[in-house]
Amino acid sequence: MKTKDLTPTQKGDFIKYKLQLEDFFNEKTKLISKNTKSLYARFNAYLAALHYKGHFTPIKLSQFFLKKYRISSNTYSLLDNIENKNNRNGTAAAILKLIVLSITELPTSKAESFIIFLKNYQKRIRTDITIEKSDNKKTETEEKYMRTFSEYLKVAENLFEEYEDKRDRAFEEGGKDNVEIFRQYLPRIDFRNYLLISLIMLNRTMLDGVEMNSILRLIEYTDLYLWTKKTKPPINSKNYLSVSDSVIYLQHSKTTGGNHNVGLKKFKIYNPDIIDMLKLYAEIYNIKQNDPIFTSTFKGGDLTPLNKTALSKLLKDTFISISPHTTIGYIRKAYDTENEKFTTKQKVISASLNDHSFEVQQVFYIKK
Repeated sequence: MKTKDLTPTQKGDFIKYKLQLEDFFNEKTKLISKNTKSLYARFNAYLAALHYKGHFTPIKLSQFFLKKYRISSNTYSLLDNIENKNNRNGTAAAILKLIVLSITELPTSKAESFIIFLKNYQKRIRTDITIEKSDNKKTETEEKYMRTFSEYLKVAENLFEEYEDKRDRAFEEGGKDNVEIFRQYLPRIDFRNYLLISLIMLNRTMLDGVEMNSILRLIEYTDLYLWTKKTKPPINSKNYLSVSDSVIYLQHSKTTGGNHNVGLKKFKIYNPDIIDMLKLYAEIYNIKQNDPIFTSTFKGGDLTPLNKTALSKLLKDTFISISPHTTIGYIRKAYDTENEKFTTKQKVISASLNDHSFEVQQVFYIKK
């Protein structure tokens, strides 16, 4: 089921049911971490689709488990229709969590049967994912959507040239002190997009005799805060982009390092053009110390920090000329795949720039 195929009334009902699921999670998961809540909330749309009857009338959780579906070979055929295996696995995990949270609504034997079934289902999916990744073969979706890194890079370079042209025209017409002229040529959202794409795609330098890029994950770009002081930023819940030393500081607790690591990870901004863009962007749009750098504008002019959904859409829109769907994962994989010719030493350096190990790079990022 795709929401774009629904009528306005059906779409409204579907959204309401999705919100009911969110309320259920919030009520039942008061004691678990915010990150865990976010993990399950990500799959609310899938859950809402799975819990819907054919005529789009929401059904109670107990009815879903006891009446609508039976444990059989095709019990979760709807799960199998989720194209991406990682999303399929996550949705199964979310359903499993719902069963555990709703244990009082279900007969013990029935709940236990569902739990066993779903755990085995997840085990099979994870096995499939591991086999696919260990073979270094592209998945069906990667074959369909992923392009070469050179193609992605060309789009980003053209956008940077577009930015330079608008910036130069603004300088010629009004000078740096004429903020309004700059805002006409570089509206906030447009300027933000130029800066973001440049930060993701054009942070590169010559290391060990070859050109290397530093490309992080989606979440690590969305919640960057501006740091203008010469001192190092604090260890807290925020990631920072420091202007004074041209470094992205990531909290260990907000990366794959998890909560076991306390401290800051440093990623150098090698391209001085990106820092110049950031300084101009901050000046034109009055972004101050400890303000979120990348924001979205909503009706009424309110600003809110950019989220993963908005950045995902930006990547899709930016690279639509070469692929109908682009993710940061595709870009990172395309980069490592294109540089498979690197020596082992160069691959180790490159992996560290992209915040993963040489082993992870070889198994999960280089594709055939």
